[in-house]
Amino acid sequence: MGSLKSSFCIKTIFLLISGGLLFFVALDLGGRFFLPEAGSITSMVLHGDLASPADRMLAKPLLPALLAWVAPFGSFRLLWPFLCALGGTFLGASLLYPLKLSPHPGFSLIYLLFTLLSAPFLFLLTTDPGGALGVGLLCIAATDMLTHLRTGQTYHLFSAGVTLGLIPFAASWGLYVLILVFLVNRLLVEVEEHGFLAEYIVLFTPFLLLGGGWWFLHWVYRKGGDLFPSLSFPLGEEVSFFLSGMLLLLGALVLLFSISCSENQKGCAISFRFFFLAFLGLGITWLFLPWGEPRLRLILLSLGMLLLFLGSVLLPLRPRLLLALLLGLLWGVTWWELPETSRNLALWKRALGGEEVISQLYPEEEQISSLLRQEFEGLSVGLEGRAPLVEFLAGDTVRFVTPEKDFPPEFMLQPFFYLPGEGERVLFRSPHWMLLRNISLFP
Repeated sequence: MGSLKSSFCIKTIFLLISGGLLFFVALDLGGRFFLPEAGSITSMVLHGDLASPADRMLAKPLLPALLAWVAPFGSFRLLWPFLCALGGTFLGASLLYPLKLSPHPGFSLIYLLFTLLSAPFLFLLTTDPGGALGVGLLCIAATDMLTHLRTGQTYHLFSAGVTLGLIPFAASWGLYVLILVFLVNRLLVEVEEHGFLAEYIVLFTPFLLLGGGWWFLHWVYRKGGDLFPSLSFPLGEEVSFFLSGMLLLLGALVLLFSISCSENQKGCAISFRFFFLAFLGLGITWLFLPWGEPRLRLILLSLGMLLLFLGSVLLPLRPRLLLALLLGLLWGVTWWELPETSRNLALWKRALGGEEVISQLYPEEEQISSLLRQEFEGLSVGLEGRAPLVEFLAGDTVRFVTPEKDFPPEFMLQPFFYLPGEGERVLFRSPHWMLLRNISLFP
């Protein structure tokens, strides 16, 4: 009992230290690089009076938004780094979960380091809390599914169902993962018909309950819009990550043909079929995914590396060193190819090095927010609708308010198509926004 308590304390201290380090890294990076959802989530929480109750209740992605609501910070500068630290810590902890089941724990630590420090995973750790939560949940779900298939233990099946059901609410791409699992699960189950149905009920009931309630609320209050919106980078681009994809394919083939079947023939067959179907689904998605979806392709690369990591850790392998070398090579190639072929990832890498790149990511919003920070600090600015990126970049220096007809604010931020009245003077105009001053009431 004492050893268990000491082990738990050590793990807790390690995760707290890791989370603290991630927080400070994300805090330093957050002023130079952030994804579009950083603005939408933080402004929804910190400027909640500008949002309708339906907007606050149905914020997307749901899990990061819920974490933002309960976060102890009320500052734009601190809230998003806190979410990144939470998501990154959860991802790191989830990667430790399969290590306790590994037949070769020494090599598993090498696999863990190469995976966690690769460019796709470090991007998740530092800038994408929703993606980090989704990959972490998928890591737990895949580990539990494979353990259940090999041992028949029902606890792992229940755990896999719960974590699978949560993935789409952490990241929108989780819905496609859930559909893929639904389609191929029958090929993994070697039980009678009633057992097959029971597996499906346990695996997919959590999502049907959560997703059904979510859909109903969305239908009642929104009357439209996407339940699981697509992901985007700040800058539109087309990328293929060809070299990383080829290395991932090579790693998948090496993994599948390195499984040792000397002791457990049935477990070997189940493991081979599990990873073969997973890599097959990933490969088909990779081939048919448009090049104009670079962020989804980056997620696919992360999921492929996760599968390589799980296979290397959980399966009895013959050439363990070869897979370690392949993961190391993939680590190096991702750090070279991703910033070389993607402008967004190149700017992220430069921001990690301390370079200011916000003006290249969000030039118009940065220009407006810079004006607000310098000349309108402490003032109230009226805002009809939402401008999440401007709100995020302006931070806590400006108070955005909902304009009232009887007592309109002196300054207003309006869309570019707004026609100024006789009593309004244009202070600043950009392609999508204009800043006005009400000179009729405030001469």
